[in-house]
Amino acid sequence: MHVVKPNWLTHGGERKSHEVYSCHVSPDGKRLVTSAADGYVRIWSTEAIYNSTNGSYDKPKQLASMSYHSGTIHTVRFSPGGKFLASGADDKYVCVYTLDPNPPKHSTFGSNEAPPVEHWPVFRRLIGHENDVQDLGWSHDGTILISVGLDSKVVVWSGYTFEKLKTISNHTSHVKGITFDPANKYFATASDDRTIKVFRFTSPTKNYSSHDAVNNFTLDATIAQPFINSPLTAYFRRCSWSPDGMHVAAANAVNGPVSAVSIIDRGTWGGETTLIGHEGPVEVVAFAPRLYGPEPVVRADSNGHVPAHTTVIACGGADKCLSIWSTSDPRAIFVPKEVAQKSISDLAWTPDGQVLFLTALDGTILTFMFDPGELGGYAMPVEENDRSLTKFGTSRKGQGFPE
Repeated sequence: MHVVKPNWLTHGGERKSHEVYSCHVSPDGKRLVTSAADGYVRIWSTEAIYNSTNGSYDKPKQLASMSYHSGTIHTVRFSPGGKFLASGADDKYVCVYTLDPNPPKHSTFGSNEAPPVEHWPVFRRLIGHENDVQDLGWSHDGTILISVGLDSKVVVWSGYTFEKLKTISNHTSHVKGITFDPANKYFATASDDRTIKVFRFTSPTKNYSSHDAVNNFTLDATIAQPFINSPLTAYFRRCSWSPDGMHVAAANAVNGPVSAVSIIDRGTWGGETTLIGHEGPVEVVAFAPRLYGPEPVVRADSNGHVPAHTTVIACGGADKCLSIWSTSDPRAIFVPKEVAQKSISDLAWTPDGQVLFLTALDGTILTFMFDPGELGGYAMPVEENDRSLTKFGTSRKGQGFPE
């Protein structure tokens, strides 16, 4: 593993770095998006980050910067097809951007921003929250976008028209995390009411309306046990669903007096597994998007069986430490301590499962690059994800991406 921290990868330039609240990687792995307290969404070239020590590398580093919110931007998420980018902020709005194929106009007069390489105009501005938007999630087929916020609401938007389809008010306090089931049957939300709620849904079609949503997006389970005495001070409760669909990892759980990450089993919505290794509340967890196997090449046995896979999860939070775990090992694989001066705010994996980006509230943006086999196994082909999800009666292929 080696860590990359280019000095240009910052919100604020020569001035004080602003708190960075969120990061996400585009589906093609070529762009990293970050958002911060300076009110900017910034898109970076991942290739430039990886080549930051290469003195002869001369391609653009920052691809675009957008400032359409009037406050701190808490969350940024690319859509599964990469056509859209959504951001949510404390001005109560969700902005949806799309890449304009025409070259961008020059930067604003009087601004010290570099001229943008890409042009990402606002495609839609979504009005549906009465307080800060804390987190966003896209369904894996891109048919819906969900926003959650400090108004305790979960708002469902169409991934086609961005019409508001439903407002869900099952939580009794701030909602600070959302994650989607990769098999496209459920999503889960995490709240300061010390519960995670699991909702069942059916992907909406193109001409689907809010009228059709009345009996869709229904509460399936409420999970409270791991959070009964959890602290209420967490800025985020970013949860994550494993790529094989089997588990939800929940931040801000406790095991007795100790901070923990709860691993919740699909279907029963219970589970005995907790990851313990942090001294402060864990506020963000992120499963790597790939499954990992024992060999660099997946070989089926004579019966056609593929070796058992493992999943990998990264956790970070208020103790400024990162921990990375494999489901094949009861101990963490890596625990780099004090990676930042303040709380870790978000984690984002590249699609190949070999690079992890981390943001923190001191303005830090870090890149962890892993060698093959270093994460307790080798990343399996992405087709293995689909194979592992077929047992849930899903076929994501034929659903028709809205993009």
